[in-house]
Amino acid sequence: MIKFIIILLFFNFNIVAYSQVIKGIVLERKTNNPVLATIYFSGTFVGTLSDLNGNFELDISKNNSIPLTISSIGYYSITLTDYSKVKPLIIYLTPKVHELKEVVISSKSIARKRIAYLNKFKDVFLGTTDNARNCEIINENDITFNYDSCRDTLKAFASKPILINNKALGYKISYYLDKFEYNARRPVKENADGHFRSYGVPDYSLTVTDRMSGSHDPIQVLQGRTEGLFITGDSHQGYQFIFHGQKVPKGESPLFLLDDKEVDLSTICNLPIEVVDKIEYIKESGALAFYGFRGSFGVISVLTKRGINGSIPPVLNFITRRIYGYYQARTFYTPNYNISQSEYNKPDLRTTIYWDPNVVTDKDGNATISFFNADSKAIIKVDVEGIVEPGIPLVGRSSFESK
Repeated sequence: MIKFIIILLFFNFNIVAYSQVIKGIVLERKTNNPVLATIYFSGTFVGTLSDLNGNFELDISKNNSIPLTISSIGYYSITLTDYSKVKPLIIYLTPKVHELKEVVISSKSIARKRIAYLNKFKDVFLGTTDNARNCEIINENDITFNYDSCRDTLKAFASKPILINNKALGYKISYYLDKFEYNARRPVKENADGHFRSYGVPDYSLTVTDRMSGSHDPIQVLQGRTEGLFITGDSHQGYQFIFHGQKVPKGESPLFLLDDKEVDLSTICNLPIEVVDKIEYIKESGALAFYGFRGSFGVISVLTKRGINGSIPPVLNFITRRIYGYYQARTFYTPNYNISQSEYNKPDLRTTIYWDPNVVTDKDGNATISFFNADSKAIIKVDVEGIVEPGIPLVGRSSFESK
């Protein structure tokens, strides 16, 4: 009899846990018309669709700690975190209204400008890593671009989900693009702590203390401290990231930033803990939208004590040196518009206009150089560095306006 009661209670508990289902409706804001939408757990492939009346049901018993994302073609996506307590769940989506400025452009240059905008979009949205080069946007024609020459800003809009095919890993995903805006000279505000953050306010910020000096690297410091990101392994055997309850696919990882600059995982792991000031994590879709597809699995930002222009105290009993080996000089792209080539039909968006490491002057100190300006209207800075025969270094600075 006792055994029967125990089994009965356990069985009843499983029924309650399994039947944790939320019900809701998706409506258009202002009109209250039903919306056919996709409701899924962020960072996963688990979800459902609303019907023609906007109603839906979703089992949350195994994923109730994961944010819920609601997306629909032609509407801005939203993400909910505290959704299990509201019954029924009423969700309002806002229609996308993109007001594009009038652009006067010749018919001959439409195609080449669109190609240039699309290439820049893919570099920023997908990234430039080896894995990113294996990613293909299937429906490129569904993306609309607007370039503001006065602000040097490129905007992108998509009325349909962007379909991305990762040839290297063998999977396809749909990405709802709510907002994309890129400015190469985007100003970054300095915060009160002296750090620069392009992502604004992080979801989690950890100040590194002396008690954490026993950790091997910043990722190990972050283990067990972040909600929504679970980290296993170590720098020797390799780290495994679990984002919102789903294992990050092999070959993928969160986006890593070092003093607001994109780096790879090995750079973060080789960073001594003594030079780290803060480790921050960004997980919400609103902030991640700035990084596009690269931020699909969150962003881990490491801010060093160099980043606040402060002196890094020496580590006692240790001499830390990083050997980089021989430096391979860079080669900057320099077009020659005197020769007709098909690639010259694209907009010239270079930020480094001219580079020559071997300018030799005459006996009077004069030298002549020639180059082609880029298409953007801007103030061009000129930096000149050299050395004279006695071994005295010289530095000069100037500028001119490109109209």
